[in-house]
Amino acid sequence: ADNRTDNSELAASIIEESDRLLHLINTMLDLSETEAGLTPEMTRLNLSKLIRDACELYQALAHESHIELVCAVDEEVFIEGNRQFLQRMIGNLLDNAIKYTPAGGRVAIEQEMRGRDVLIRVQDTGPGISEADLPRIFERFYRCDQSRSKPGSGLGLSLASAIARAHLGSISVKSSENTGSLFTVRLPVPAA
Repeated sequence: ADNRTDNSELAASIIEESDRLLHLINTMLDLSETEAGLTPEMTRLNLSKLIRDACELYQALAHESHIELVCAVDEEVFIEGNRQFLQRMIGNLLDNAIKYTPAGGRVAIEQEMRGRDVLIRVQDTGPGISEADLPRIFERFYRCDQSRSKPGSGLGLSLASAIARAHLGSISVKSSENTGSLFTVRLPVPAA
């Protein structure tokens, strides 16, 4: 019986590691594809609905982590974009914010029009990012001190940045230790 237990634990461990590697490979492929400019076809899509759907999806994780997740998306904004990539970018930013925010904290995502651009802001009340780490967080495989104890590949923010650029936009961050972080994605909105 002990042998069977050991074997099933080993099998579970191998499956988990395989899943992790598969996720890593898929992320690398997405990143290479985006950076090479081979972005899948863009379509007109409702960005506001995409953000609200992502919020709904991450509410359970936030609730489990005892974190308040606030979604401030009032008007409908349509952009030219790739649904799968944008979902990945928004999901990544929300996932990070929830992962690094301690219980009792707050994560907020909001959308705001600024001229011909739409801003997506994701703010958390986590530990913040040190001044030394800040310039490097969008680099491939770079992981800050506090993120090394968490599961992850160090590719998420690199992919988020590549996706923003593929949509002719940008991503920036404001953060300091013990004050939380604010990530801002800026995307162009086509003329109606």
